Amino acid sequence: ELLFTLDTGAALRLMYKQRLFASLLPHLLDEFEASNEINVLIGVSHLVRGVPKAVLEPQLERVLPLLISALTSESVALQVATVTSFAALAVDVPARMAEFVDVLVPTLIKLAGFEGSVAVRLAAVRCLEAVTTLGGSQVGRLQKTVLRQLQPVLDDCKRAVRLAAVRARNKWAVLM
Repeated sequence: ELLFTLDTGAALRLMYKQRLFASLLPHLLDEFEASNEINVLIGVSHLVRGVPKAVLEPQLERVLPLLISALTSESVALQVATVTSFAALAVDVPARMAEFVDVLVPTLIKLAGFEGSVAVRLAAVRCLEAVTTLGGSQVGRLQKTVLRQLQPVLDDCKRAVRLAAVRARNKWAVLM
């Protein structure tokens, strides 16, 4: 006990993110199976974003199908939270995310042209940029499609969306 103190230079950090994730995720998944509420999916999306990779990876089999189904929801808050979570997951666990590229990329392209919310368009374009970090043949196979489909997003009425679309399109163009 005396060795691990702040006076001896030890770094003390609480594992609150891991504890919160481990305690809440089973309850949220059970609640979603029982009620199919959008608020539960928003909670799962936000919960996934802040968890370290080592804690999240064993639970991805259960969480990823829920998040993919959440992308087709009509709730703007849910779409933004889910797309942002996917962008973080593409960086944190690229091997697991590569399995879902064929489903994820077409959905993100549709959301990039979503007329209802600037936040959804911006999050979708940023996630498309993050997907380029996955690499591999699956992403390369979608390159021409993504480049073609991102063309209208370059003419978006919001400057932030246009800038994000240019960055994403450049990253997709550099893929080989």
